[in-house]
Amino acid sequence: MNRKLVSALMISVLISVSFGYGFTFNAGASSFVEELPNIPWGAGFTPRDVEWNDAGTVCVVVGEYSVDNAFVYWSANDTWIPLDTQQNILKDVVYDNVNDYFWMCGDDSGSPASTVLYFAAGAEPPYIDYPGSEGGIPITLPLNAIACDHIGNPLVAGSGLDYLYYFNASDGTNSWSEILDWDGELFDVNLHSISFNPNDQRFYLVGDKSGVGEIYYTTTAPLSSSEYTYHDYTEYAFGQPPFSSISWNDNQDYGLVTGLGKVYKTWGLDPVLKEMLWEIVHENLDDVYYQAKWDESAWEEAAIVGSNGSQAAYWRYYDYSERTVLAHTDSGETEFMCVDVKPPASPKWVIIPYPNGALKVNIMSQDQSSTISVNAAYPQMHWIGFNDSGMVNKMDKQVNVEDWYWITLGANYSQGWNNIDVYVEAWYDNGLTGGGGSTFPTTNDRNRTLAFTLVYDVGVGSYNLIYPGNEVQIGAFNDIVVPSTAPAGEEHHRVELGVYFGKQVRAADGTGFAGAGPDYHYDPDIALDDPDSWDFSVTIRDGAAPTASNTSYGEFGLFRYTNITVTGDPGGNAPPGIDNYSMGANSQITYSTNTDYYVNVSIDNLNRIGGGGSIPASNVKVLINSPLANNTNTQINGSWGPAGRAFPGANQTLGIWGNTSQPAWAIDAPRNGTTAHGPWGSDFNGYGATIVEWYVTVPAATAEGVYRSKITFTIGYY
Repeated sequence: MNRKLVSALMISVLISVSFGYGFTFNAGASSFVEELPNIPWGAGFTPRDVEWNDAGTVCVVVGEYSVDNAFVYWSANDTWIPLDTQQNILKDVVYDNVNDYFWMCGDDSGSPASTVLYFAAGAEPPYIDYPGSEGGIPITLPLNAIACDHIGNPLVAGSGLDYLYYFNASDGTNSWSEILDWDGELFDVNLHSISFNPNDQRFYLVGDKSGVGEIYYTTTAPLSSSEYTYHDYTEYAFGQPPFSSISWNDNQDYGLVTGLGKVYKTWGLDPVLKEMLWEIVHENLDDVYYQAKWDESAWEEAAIVGSNGSQAAYWRYYDYSERTVLAHTDSGETEFMCVDVKPPASPKWVIIPYPNGALKVNIMSQDQSSTISVNAAYPQMHWIGFNDSGMVNKMDKQVNVEDWYWITLGANYSQGWNNIDVYVEAWYDNGLTGGGGSTFPTTNDRNRTLAFTLVYDVGVGSYNLIYPGNEVQIGAFNDIVVPSTAPAGEEHHRVELGVYFGKQVRAADGTGFAGAGPDYHYDPDIALDDPDSWDFSVTIRDGAAPTASNTSYGEFGLFRYTNITVTGDPGGNAPPGIDNYSMGANSQITYSTNTDYYVNVSIDNLNRIGGGGSIPASNVKVLINSPLANNTNTQINGSWGPAGRAFPGANQTLGIWGNTSQPAWAIDAPRNGTTAHGPWGSDFNGYGATIVEWYVTVPAATAEGVYRSKITFTIGYY
């Protein structure tokens, strides 16, 4: 895009009427929210989950307490009974409508060691039992979530587990099956919630890994130990904040997912695309949405609880309008963690347990779905830019890694600049163009040099790198009013966000940036017209009303980069006639690159100091010492023998990683870290310097003396 075209951005001023949006109800009226009487727990009890049976006659509350940690409520006689579960912490409870059971799971610190237990809903007082012939699951880590399928078999999940666990009750074996994660990464994930979709008969599980939302799905139930759970690699799902709960709407066939600052809809696994479909239905980054539960008698309303700022909060989500309404706040509590809707409609009401009691919300007394909100303004984006440290324009140009740059924009918002959040996403386009081809990749460990996300919260005054980490860094940020004398709402702000590219951030030449499009544009199909470039988007949006947003796109490139350092001088006292003598002080090679590459080594003949003889280079062998080395990526691994491979001759190369004489042996550009170590290895995943061992064969007639040769290490690209 060397030819610049003047193009105005599309700036819309849209007056729209929406229902249930932005409404706050101070539910102090006793007819709507009231305290449940005779609650048997005190402030020492922390409720974690609550569940009604389908008839609306029995309710179970589980949580964490030093004495009793589960309580059963019978609505017929308005009686609570504590359960002697012999567990210290219970995290989740689910009703099994096939067998009329309540299943619970949690910590194993009590006795017996089982972390899963159940009781019959119709038994009063309830009788606690532990499933499985050996009394439970053979693990010592806590379980967080449980759900039952259409035949009454439960699935449990937790934190730091290698497997999910599925109880086979329907086949008569009454045993637990280990359900393995297909990617083998489950041990590093905290799973918080499970919901079963009776329409496709799959379990869906949500949680987080290192503060980033994660979602998994299973094969169709019933499950067995020969089946797997799968990680959803939908690009939309990656990079989202942690997910805390999922609740499936059986009638409309989608799951309502809650998390940090956002509420989502997911339609489950698309059988054709083999991925999950997503949509954000509500967003307020000041809120935390802990749990959602559907009204299972009508499937038109869901209850959501969490925290609104520093106070506990309850929201009503309406399916038919896709609106989330803040219905009640409690300044006496900092958060509500669990909720459920009592069926059936005679009457139905919402229960919200908390440490000092429980709320009863009479949702039949108020319909809050038709409140009105008018959004009469969108944030306005005047321009975006990519500049060097001297503010020289670098849009559609290549720049160097290991240097600082600015992502810039000019914008304003008539509803208050402090309401604005600025989101920057940048990614290597992998040779694709346009909004339909070039998209932000999944934010996993293998894409850390291929993308980054920045967020500037104007109201808080914070600037943060969301992804990836050391590969990209952030620095200063500036927010300048232009002009400074303009009345509020008539000025615009120049925002400058500092970013630093590490050594291995992927090279991109933009194919010469020959596209005819402008530097930036609101349409990605117009702006992102140069393959093999870094594409980026800048979005400004109202943090409290995220549908009020504006996005523009642009491109830049990065030059190729390589760097190599070597320590260690191999040598030793080798007597004449010895074969494959090991020379000490192995070579330790540390290198970085941001493109496909090779690392080679060569030596000259070893010449005697003072003259009078030499040892041929072909008498010297080298061996790579790395668990990643094999015949497909190096020429000097152990398949040539315990002393490695001999040099073919003086100043002839061998490939430590790849080989310059065989392009097919190129090593792919590193996907993470700031130093590389062969294919997929880097300092990020624990690989340090590449170690090369040296061996020499000294002919029997070799004259005494010191023989020396220069070693040449080369890193290059094709």
